[in-house]
Amino acid sequence: DLETIITDVSVKTRNKKTLDEIIAINKLWALREEQKEKDSLNQKASLEFRDADRSYKDGYYTEALSEYEDIVMNYRDSDYADKALSEIMRINKEMRGIKLTPPRSFKGGDTDSGVIIQALSGGNVLFNLGSDSNVNEGDVLQVYRKDNDQFTFIGSVKALDVFPRLTKGKVVYSEEVVKVGDLIAF
Repeated sequence: DLETIITDVSVKTRNKKTLDEIIAINKLWALREEQKEKDSLNQKASLEFRDADRSYKDGYYTEALSEYEDIVMNYRDSDYADKALSEIMRINKEMRGIKLTPPRSFKGGDTDSGVIIQALSGGNVLFNLGSDSNVNEGDVLQVYRKDNDQFTFIGSVKALDVFPRLTKGKVVYSEEVVKVGDLIAF
């Protein structure tokens, strides 16, 4: 019967249309959930990126590099992963371009040189130069290691707390681990 065929086709068409609408709604819901996750990831990455940026601007290059690397590893699907990778490449290029002057002298009693006397937690160190040797808070000093008659650049330390004959500093860049006995120079 023709009327039955038309009714059956119409019901089938309506059912298919309803199923298509349900599928479309599910896809939209999934996209919205995916966007929420991405927004949350971007928000977390943004905070990490801001901290890394602050570390770099404050002169803590090793810490900044580490924080940017964390963003690349932990937030690789965020909008900040590529930015962090670009910052890592820029800082590394900048570090390679720094021309270091060799230490002037490491003779005993020289006011331009000292020695790391204690390695503290968090990349902090104590060294035996202070305000009596014209070290000021915020100064960045170079760290060297003597091997036979050769001096090898190890990194840089930023003076945080300066006393007359002692300074607490933070390692801001290092090519090797700064150790007790390493030499400090302006």
